[in-house]
Amino acid sequence: MKMHFSIPLSEELLEKFGGRYVLYSVYLEGFLFCKVRYSQLHHWNEQLRRVFGKGVPAFPPKFYLAMTKSMADERRAQLEQYLQNVSIDPSITNSDVFISFFRKLQQDTFKIQTQQSFLDVYLADGRYLRIDIQTSDTAERVLEVVSYKIELSRELIGYFSLFLIQDHNNGELSVLKKLAEFELPYVSLQSMKESPCKIGIRKWYMDPSLDKMLMNCRTSVNLLYIQVLQEMEKNWIKPTDGQMQKLQILQKAPNKMKFLELAREVQHYGYIKLAPCSCDYPEAGCTAAIHVGNNEISCCIKLPSNQIKEVSFKINRVRCWQVTFLGSVTGQGLDQFLELRFEYNDSDTWRWIAFNTKQAFLLSSCLKKIISEQLMTATKGDQEMRIELPEPGKAKKPSIHPSQIFHSGFKPRKKPNASRPNEDDCVFEKIREEDLRQQQQQLTTPVESEVCTGPQKYTGYFLNKLAAFPRNRHVLCVCKRFFTDKCASAAGLHLAAARGNVDICQLLHKFGADLLATDYQGNTALHLCGHVDTIQFLVSNGLKIDICAMESHSLLNPNLQQGEGVLSSFRTTWQEFVEDLGVWRVLLLLVVIALLSLGIAYYVSGVLPFVENQPELLH
Repeated sequence: MKMHFSIPLSEELLEKFGGRYVLYSVYLEGFLFCKVRYSQLHHWNEQLRRVFGKGVPAFPPKFYLAMTKSMADERRAQLEQYLQNVSIDPSITNSDVFISFFRKLQQDTFKIQTQQSFLDVYLADGRYLRIDIQTSDTAERVLEVVSYKIELSRELIGYFSLFLIQDHNNGELSVLKKLAEFELPYVSLQSMKESPCKIGIRKWYMDPSLDKMLMNCRTSVNLLYIQVLQEMEKNWIKPTDGQMQKLQILQKAPNKMKFLELAREVQHYGYIKLAPCSCDYPEAGCTAAIHVGNNEISCCIKLPSNQIKEVSFKINRVRCWQVTFLGSVTGQGLDQFLELRFEYNDSDTWRWIAFNTKQAFLLSSCLKKIISEQLMTATKGDQEMRIELPEPGKAKKPSIHPSQIFHSGFKPRKKPNASRPNEDDCVFEKIREEDLRQQQQQLTTPVESEVCTGPQKYTGYFLNKLAAFPRNRHVLCVCKRFFTDKCASAAGLHLAAARGNVDICQLLHKFGADLLATDYQGNTALHLCGHVDTIQFLVSNGLKIDICAMESHSLLNPNLQQGEGVLSSFRTTWQEFVEDLGVWRVLLLLVVIALLSLGIAYYVSGVLPFVENQPELLH
């Protein structure tokens, strides 16, 4: 599914030599993520196309003449749509090209250099882990370090995530956003200095029945236990008096397994609570306390007459939703006025329901998570997440309606009371029925239907997906069964090395993959290694550890990576000028300039060609 990328505004700035350029502010989940130029995105798109070919979405075209306001708005909307479409393919978002590009943009935007530092990651009980990191470490990397520190099983990391959390003076707790895997937690935290925010680890699934997948790990049980205690303290869950007494007895025992078993019966267990907000259901002027989880949006609505009404909106009755930005963009996003609208089947009548909340993007992320878990349940066939080949004609149907579509908008609107959202306000285009089927296939751990047709259809693109997939015994078995010498690609080796899949590296090397092969940036597999066992394997098979010290490598040589001074700035400006105008146009322009210069020189000197009886020049 698409990520919540949006470009709500842009600004025109001056270069060192007087030229003008447009800087786009890219928001992720409603918060400022980075700022980028069109030329940077254009160069990045070319890099993606060299790696992924035709799988990359179309990039907005260049304008060789000065842009009008409508053209500038059109380009901004096209770039926004491009970022959303790129984020659909997990093989792209997990690639080094994608991650390194946004890593540099985040650091440049907030002016944070790569250096050794520390980061405090909070647990639900208020304790925190202080971990040593690089300021350029991604959320995925930080989560791996945290899981290692607390001895969380590697197979269970996917059930947890890092969140940006805000504590309020009245003791309330707000979850602002889930950090994307490629996001830099240190940079995100520094960008929120004006607000008392922190990084916390919490479970990230909406189906409470998935708790049983974590019961065999002591650390995961402890994480669930302290999170339930926190939610009881903050009144996120609503146990009855009898349930509260039993929970207190089990808490004193302490019997964590029994405690969690009883907690699953409590109302709103496993839900995420949002701050109170205004809504227009059942009538305008209402306020609502929202809990989302377990395939529903549960609301406690206060009517204008001060009456209280409990309402549950079932996800399988939601046809589509969108997030819209209302008002001007200022600050880092905390003062934004957002609106989430969804189309709901209420008593066989479709109607739009709107929530005006700053946590609209978080609510949208929760809805997407619920949908993906429903699809996962439908395709897996059980909660063990085992991969089974469906028999012909017996494939299970997802519990959601195929017409469910997802919208999001991040565009100022003056009239939020429209009966139906404007298509121009939508960040996400419609996801058709075939898109849902494609999402179903992506959730089944790399598409097994392609693998089992035999090696002849084993493409390099699919191999890269396998190589980048986290360690999984089933994936390894599939690879051993269908790998051939035609599958041993350098791209797969690089991806496997970057993700620490030493077993895949061994298979690729066995079938002839070149360990010395480099990618488009000159990296060998050894440059991308993030795990000790992968480094040991590559070194033991002939790669020299000092290969990472070669000065010609642009990523390892700071003098080549970051040119400073007027000459470097002029060279960059000239390259962008030639790229935008085209080589032949530049050559024609140079010829015209040369002819004009020659004519001016003749005129000034008084020596005019093709003119008879010229007066003699005075000495």
